[in-house]
Amino acid sequence: MSQENHMDRSDVEDGLDDVPTDNIRQYILKHYGIDAEQEKKKKELKAEKFRMYVQNTGLQIAFQLVISEFLSKNIPKEEAFKFAAKRFKEIGKEYDDIVASPHTEKSHRRQEGQRTAQARQSKAWR
Repeated sequence: MSQENHMDRSDVEDGLDDVPTDNIRQYILKHYGIDAEQEKKKKELKAEKFRMYVQNTGLQIAFQLVISEFLSKNIPKEEAFKFAAKRFKEIGKEYDDIVASPHTEKSHRRQEGQRTAQARQSKAWR
């Protein structure tokens, strides 16, 4: 091993004298020029986006449904993943059928969007 790449323990310890051990995270953020408040806001924004995603996609309800079925049907632990995967697929298909139904608001908006796009396209060809 060359001398350049070899550092003994005292070299490493000398550089750590000014590092506060009580709040290492804040030290690292400050040392690398990262604003802790800005970092916190970014995390909160990501968390809020994820909450909205879960709410808008119905994942929370799907999980509640699958877990309640799992418990009520006394599914063995060994079968849990297989059961959950099967139920999530079924729920996904049911959701797609509902969204594709001509009686849902999303379907009406999608159809309206398609009609608008077709109208724009036909005007462009004239």
